[in-house]
Amino acid sequence: MLSKYYNFDKALGLSLTIGDGATSFAGCQMVKKGNAIDIEKTAFDIIVDENVSEYFDKAYPVCLNLQGKGILYKQLGAHDQFNATNFNKILPGAVFTDFYIQLFNSGNKTFLATIRKTEADRWISLLVEQGFKVLMLNLGPFPVQPVLGQMNFYGKEFVFDGNMIMVDESGNWLDFEYDPSFSARYVLKVGLETLDQKIILPYASAFQLILNGKVKQVEVAVAEQDNVLRTALKDRRIKVMLVLVLLCVFFMLLINFMVFSWLYSTNEKLGGQIAVSSQNVSDLQGLQDKIKRQELLLHDLGWDKGIDKAMLLDQLASLLPIGLTWAEVDVNPIDLKNSKRSQILNFNDHKIRVSGFSEQVIPVNEWMARIKTKKWVKSVELENYSYNSELNTGQFIVLISY
Repeated sequence: MLSKYYNFDKALGLSLTIGDGATSFAGCQMVKKGNAIDIEKTAFDIIVDENVSEYFDKAYPVCLNLQGKGILYKQLGAHDQFNATNFNKILPGAVFTDFYIQLFNSGNKTFLATIRKTEADRWISLLVEQGFKVLMLNLGPFPVQPVLGQMNFYGKEFVFDGNMIMVDESGNWLDFEYDPSFSARYVLKVGLETLDQKIILPYASAFQLILNGKVKQVEVAVAEQDNVLRTALKDRRIKVMLVLVLLCVFFMLLINFMVFSWLYSTNEKLGGQIAVSSQNVSDLQGLQDKIKRQELLLHDLGWDKGIDKAMLLDQLASLLPIGLTWAEVDVNPIDLKNSKRSQILNFNDHKIRVSGFSEQVIPVNEWMARIKTKKWVKSVELENYSYNSELNTGQFIVLISY
C-alpha cells in the first residue's frame, strides 16, 4: 500500500547529444501528481558551456541519457552469450573494464550499447559539479520503449532526433539506426502533449526514473550511480515511514485529546450535578432540621396534629353511665415527674385524664369498657379509685390514651 510513496514523485530527464561540432543538453522536468505525471518544464539546445541549473531545478533527481559520438551499438541474437571474453569480438583490443555496458532485450533480439567510462564519467561529473544528483545513466534511444505506446507514430518506423527505430506488429524492435540527419516526419505527441523531437529522450528518461521498478529499466550499471539511487530510494522509504509514524502519533494524540475532552466535559457535567445534589441534600437537611424544630415547638405547645379534642371529650361524656360524674378533665396533662427532673414543663402526649365521683366502682368499670369500643382509643387505665368518707362517695381517676 505504501510502495507507491517509495518512488520519486519528481524527476529531471537530461539527454546529452555528443556531436563533432556541437554538444548540447535537452531536458524535461516532470512531477507525479496522484496517478498523473505532468511535464513542468522543457528546454533543448543547451550548450555544455552553459549552466544547466539555470534551466532546471537542482533538487530534482536526474536520469542522464547519452547519445551520439563515442557510443557504440551492436545487435546480438537472443541466445548470444555476452561476457568479457567475447567483448573483444565487438571491440578488438579493448579492455572490458574500461567501458560501461547497456543491454536491451526486445523480442528475440538483444541490443548492446557501450561507452568508455572516462567519457561518461566526464558528463556525470559536469552535472554533479553544477549541483545535480545523477541517479541513473542510459545510452541511445532504448529508454523510449516504455513510452512508445503513448506516442503517435505510424507504420513500423519511429523517427526522432537522429534515431530510426523499426518494430514488428507486436512492437518488438527489429533494428534501429542512428544518424544526426534523421528528423521526425510529423509533429510528435505523448498523449495529448505536443513535444519537440529533442525532448522525447529526456521525457522517457524522467518517466523511467519516476516509475523506477514499475517499468522495464534500461540503464547502464554504474556502481556509483546505483549506490546513489539505492540510497535515495532508501531515504524516501525512511521519510515515508517517519511521516507514517508521525501521522499515527498525531492521530493517537488527536484521539486522546478527543477522549480526554469528552471525559473532561463529562466530569464537569457530573461535577455540576454533584454540586446541585450536594446543595439539594444540604437544603433538605436544613428543611428537616427546621421541621424538627417546629415539631418540637408544637410539641411544647401541646399540639396533637389537629385532633379535635372537644369531639373526643363529647364522645367520652356520652358514654357515662348513671351514677358517675366528672369532676375534672385534663387533655395532655402535665408530666410532673419529668418536669421536676428536667426543670422544664413536660406533658403526657395523647393522654386524657378524667377524675370524678362514683359511689361504686362498677359504673367506672362499665364506663371504661364502653370507652374501649372506640377506634381512636389505644388504652384505658384506672389510675385510682378510693372512697372519700367526707364526701360519702367514691373518687376515681381514669387515664385514656388516644
